Amino acid sequence: MDLNNALVPKVSVIVPVYRSEAYLERCCRSLFSQTLDAIEYLFILDGPLKTAEQIISDVFKEYPQRQEWVSILSHTENRGISYCRQEGHDQARGEYLYHCDSDDWVDVEMYRKMYDYALDNGSDLVFCDYTKTYGNKNSDCVFRKNITNCSREAILERLLTSFALNPVWSAMAKRELYGACVDILDVGLRAVADDGRDLGIGLIGNELGEHGAEGIVG
Repeated sequence: MDLNNALVPKVSVIVPVYRSEAYLERCCRSLFSQTLDAIEYLFILDGPLKTAEQIISDVFKEYPQRQEWVSILSHTENRGISYCRQEGHDQARGEYLYHCDSDDWVDVEMYRKMYDYALDNGSDLVFCDYTKTYGNKNSDCVFRKNITNCSREAILERLLTSFALNPVWSAMAKRELYGACVDILDVGLRAVADDGRDLGIGLIGNELGEHGAEGIVG
């Protein structure tokens, strides 16, 4: 799709796709149903995944207001999730970036709430709560429990050194913060995909915020 229009996306959502066809339709519908407008969607197919590509194409045809904002990029071979996220960073044009795994789904107001919170509070980085699902069981994960009485320096240290803090798919960050991380962190470190450490350097920026918008992780 041609995204060279005058309107800069408010948020770019980067979705690496690999062996998630069973969950992909639900993921796409939750993304395209967002109440926030001007969202750019970047689906990175990590290999020649024709079925996945067809699922995405079929679903976004039902959301004509989203079609010009959807791009599907495909690899000829599997390159790994870190490579996909990096490619998403390189292609994204939004003010803020958000990672969504292709077996996840999100509340329809999630991006609007997080984006509005970021603007209202001047935050470079906003985290949200999320729920993990295991069959018919849910497990709530509340970010506020992790940052109670923590200084900015302590949060930065935990992002860089620990798996304890929220994963990358629970954070909305300014696009330039990811650029700062990529310049500093090598591929080996960024290959540890879901521990949030590729966001850590971004905390040197202005503000960290957190909001109670709910994300559901399949």
